[in-house]
Amino acid sequence: MEYYLTRHAREKLAERSVSIATLEGALFSPTEVRTDGKGKQLFVKLYRRSGKERLLLVVVVREGAGLKIITAIDTSKVRKYLG
Repeated sequence: MEYYLTRHAREKLAERSVSIATLEGALFSPTEVRTDGKGKQLFVKLYRRSGKERLLLVVVVREGAGLKIITAIDTSKVRKYLG
C-alpha cells in the first residue's frame, strides 16, 4: 500500500524523532485501527523505544489505493489510549 506524508506529518515525525520504519510498522502492522465515521482512521502501534513502551498514533485518510498521513503522535501514555 502506498502512502504519502503531509508537510505537517513530516514535521511532527521529525519533531518527535519517529523513524520511517516505526511509521511503516504502524501502517502495515498496527496494534489497532479505529475509524471515526467521517473518513479518518487512527492507526495505533505499540512499540518500544529506549526500553520503554510507547504508542504511535497515526491519523490517516484513504485516497484512492493509498493513504494520506495527516499527523502522527508519539506518546508514553499507553493506558490512556489502549485502556
